[in-house]
Amino acid sequence: MRYGNQKPRIDIYHDGDIYIADKTIELFSYYGVELLPWQKSVLYRWMAIDENGQWANRDCGLAVPRQNGKTEAIIARIIGGMVFLGEAIVYTAHSDKTVQEIKRRVLRFFYDAEPEIREMMTSEFDKEPRSLDYVELRNYGRCVFRTRTRTNALGTTNDVLIIDESGEYTDAQQEALLPTISSGRIQNHQTISAGTPPTIGSSGTIWPRTRKAVLEGKTTEYCWQEWSVDVITDPFDEDAWYETNPSLGYFLMRSAVYTESRT
Repeated sequence: MRYGNQKPRIDIYHDGDIYIADKTIELFSYYGVELLPWQKSVLYRWMAIDENGQWANRDCGLAVPRQNGKTEAIIARIIGGMVFLGEAIVYTAHSDKTVQEIKRRVLRFFYDAEPEIREMMTSEFDKEPRSLDYVELRNYGRCVFRTRTRTNALGTTNDVLIIDESGEYTDAQQEALLPTISSGRIQNHQTISAGTPPTIGSSGTIWPRTRKAVLEGKTTEYCWQEWSVDVITDPFDEDAWYETNPSLGYFLMRSAVYTESRT
């Protein structure tokens, strides 16, 4: 059986202590969610702590083709930050469908957990409310889930901003969102951008500009993991499929990649 490449072609980051990432991975494993090696390595980058107790990588980017499981890495980052650090997190995506699915899965994790974790949720979640656009814990951990067309009332006391579907992220949206992590309670802010390779129809302006700056060495502060080819190749090159799809052979089917290659 052949498996996808677990190491990104581009892997730029600062080292740090990974104990919070390890605790998050162990928590997920305890509840039956076994992250793949590549997903673990991404968490090690995102959740590394420097010698001052701050994030070693304050600005992070993840680029990986569709259906490979970036959602699991994002959900782990949300839950780990809430449970172990009491972080206030803002999760945003371009489409409402994506936002609702991430919120549902985060909620489901807590509702299906043992009492020690389940009872961390504040009393307003005792009856599994459907209308709230956030999840909140008694340790002040909180995640707000919004599309980028609905960023009002996010407040200015958040610690982490997660920008999913980053290929559609615009300058105007960044101007509205960045101030929301300017004065977080724990004074250790972080921004994570995650997305798939942009298409011709992508409207985002931030993603390609940031990537260019990172690859050209114009910024040394950014953490960037990317599964991609160095040069454009034949879309039916199977070696390229396995190089760029880390979850291929694990749960991502070869037929799904073949279908993507035809579009």
